[in-house]
Amino acid sequence: MKNARAATSGLNGDAITPRHGMAGRPRAMWAVAALSLGVAATVAPATTIDWVQWTNDSSVSGPGAVLNGTGSGLTVTGTFTHKPTAGWQSATATISDSDWPYSNTSVEYWAFVQQNLSTTATYDFSNTGGLAAGGSLALIDVEHGNTSIQVRGYRETAPGTYTEVAVTWAYNVFTITPTSSQAIWNASTNTLSGAGGVYQGGVDTFSMLTSDTQLDRVVLTIFTTADDGMGIAFTQGNIDAAVNAVPGAGVAGLATLGLAGLARRRRR
Repeated sequence: MKNARAATSGLNGDAITPRHGMAGRPRAMWAVAALSLGVAATVAPATTIDWVQWTNDSSVSGPGAVLNGTGSGLTVTGTFTHKPTAGWQSATATISDSDWPYSNTSVEYWAFVQQNLSTTATYDFSNTGGLAAGGSLALIDVEHGNTSIQVRGYRETAPGTYTEVAVTWAYNVFTITPTSSQAIWNASTNTLSGAGGVYQGGVDTFSMLTSDTQLDRVVLTIFTTADDGMGIAFTQGNIDAAVNAVPGAGVAGLATLGLAGLARRRRR
């Protein structure tokens, strides 16, 4: 998201990483298996994904900011130590990638932009179960070479007491602007960084991180430069659930046990 236009449709994005997510091969496997059983195969995604919808708590004064979000079975409050000033509101982006495994391609997220922003965003989940294992965080339009977001996960070990836990985040990227570079994920530091490559303007990149463990809190340490911007979204959905969805019932459903492992093609 460059400049204030990020509020309506955009931010910005980049970094060359192999595209992740559900590629054509698993679909071909399903087609062959289904046809061999005399069943017509369906390759169009059938499942949908829901996202947290955000509102800004305007009653908060001082340098920080608070977001409230509900949706996808989640109730979450996001607290920022410093509020961005150039752009700060709800937005949507559309994923154009044919490998996207969900039928709905619109993503709702909170967009913000500010030159040289340094802030810590703490997201607390108050719904029962928090962000379940397999839940996901989406980071949108991370592109500038000096923009980075470190991601840490916590579990509530006593009322009001949070302990950091080890999280292996599965990393998937999907195309919004095909000619833009994608962000780079460093699994050793759990940090997403912009590649500093091609910017097309508007919203360019979409990165999806899926947790392998249940979390009650997610903390993002965010640095942006050069009037760069980004967006944040949460969902209980994940790529594997969509990839492993059975494209039918009856005889075709019997193929699930044998092919579910082959269909799982999550890349990191």
